Amino acid sequence: MTNSKNKTGITIAIFLMATIAVSLISFLPTANAAETTYHSWVYCAANPQIVGINQEVLLQWWTADMPPDIGEIMADVAGGRAAWYDIGWYLTDPEGNTETVMIDRTDPVGAAWKLYTPDKIGTYTLQAWFPQTIKIETDGDKRTYLAAESSKVNFTVQEEQVQPWPETPLPTRTWQRPINSANRLWYEVGGNWLGDQAQNYPYGSRGGNTMNFVSGKGPESSHILWTKPYYAGGVMDEMYGSIGYETAHYQGLGLDVLIINGKLYYNYRGDAHVSEGYVVADLYTGETLEYINDTMPSRGQIYNYESPNQHGGYPYMYRTSGVSLRRLHRKVCMQNS
Repeated sequence: MTNSKNKTGITIAIFLMATIAVSLISFLPTANAAETTYHSWVYCAANPQIVGINQEVLLQWWTADMPPDIGEIMADVAGGRAAWYDIGWYLTDPEGNTETVMIDRTDPVGAAWKLYTPDKIGTYTLQAWFPQTIKIETDGDKRTYLAAESSKVNFTVQEEQVQPWPETPLPTRTWQRPINSANRLWYEVGGNWLGDQAQNYPYGSRGGNTMNFVSGKGPESSHILWTKPYYAGGVMDEMYGSIGYETAHYQGLGLDVLIINGKLYYNYRGDAHVSEGYVVADLYTGETLEYINDTMPSRGQIYNYESPNQHGGYPYMYRTSGVSLRRLHRKVCMQNS
């Protein structure tokens, strides 16, 4: 009995010690948390530096340091991405009046912008400011960023309107891809044929919609760029007289194609009944660029990817025969670059 009581007492003591230890661990501050103070640098710019009255000016704001993550990425703090908050500029007009232009939050690399429309003739002065900011990161580290102001920059507003940069007009003669990105207005002629729901209007809809819809301007008259043999036609043979090859059977001679970046993708016909692989041809010359002995993709996509670090698109092609996403063939992509 004595041994049993001693064992019980030891067990209770160990349990109480463990409970106290857990409590201390739960409520003691993190011993390794660091506190660091940083000098801050903030910058600004105004573009263009000479504008006409009531023409827009782009105000820019950025810091030397990127804002650290304090839980935004993990959704512990609203916003989704790290940022500086409640920042802005001091803007002084030609009459000496100063206003504070505010921005709620920056992008994840610590930059922000705003369009401003000046309504007075003369010289404006712009200066960025950054408030003292404390950031407590997810690991408990505390960072203090001291307040800062930028150097001042000026922009001039005049009575005469400043004409915008002249854009390259739309082509009136033969043109080729890739379309130079400097020809910004040429997007109007850059339509593709991606297939499936991409050719429905509204985009991606099914039922009660416009079929075979395509974006972009096309030629206003029928024309033939080039020809390729696709199916046997015409009179067959002396032994059959004037009877020709069948070109109007119940299933028809449907041609499934995809067009991306001036490249035409279509099934290669092995015989009257079977397609074998597919061909990649230049849409404008008819030149065969590649033959691929594989199942042809069923649809295309141009994915416009926007992030703080990247801006631009990626061309993709899909097929639904048990194969997941695949990128356009490297050879064709390189020809288009």
